[in-house]
Amino acid sequence: MLLFHGAFCPHSRFARLALAECGIAVDLVEERSWERRADFLRINPEGETPVLVTQAGLAVPGPEVIASYLEDAFPDERGLMPRDLAARVEVRRLMRDRAGAELPPQRCGSPVLVCPEHGRHTAARVTHRGAPRPR
Repeated sequence: MLLFHGAFCPHSRFARLALAECGIAVDLVEERSWERRADFLRINPEGETPVLVTQAGLAVPGPEVIASYLEDAFPDERGLMPRDLAARVEVRRLMRDRAGAELPPQRCGSPVLVCPEHGRHTAARVTHRGAPRPR
């Protein structure tokens, strides 16, 4: 398997850690998503890292999707989620509550602002009731 990743991208770091926790070896391919390479855009039209490409050629984009894929594709490996159903619910609740609290928006390398009204991260080109306000 191949993992297209950004060396300093927190989303890619999450994917690398998830793969390591599951004990799954991959070949790392550093991708500079801001270059918008045609070959990479064919794999992931969004042009964002990380993307896991399986041996069957399936492109699995994004950290959450990669984590879910690992749970589904390798159920007998050391997983990321607890086996107990109640514990799994609690992990998902915590992940939902913390979504965006630590990680910037998916487009690593894009300018990031914090919405003054909601305190959430937003890409600079996205406006919230008008032009984005720099911090």
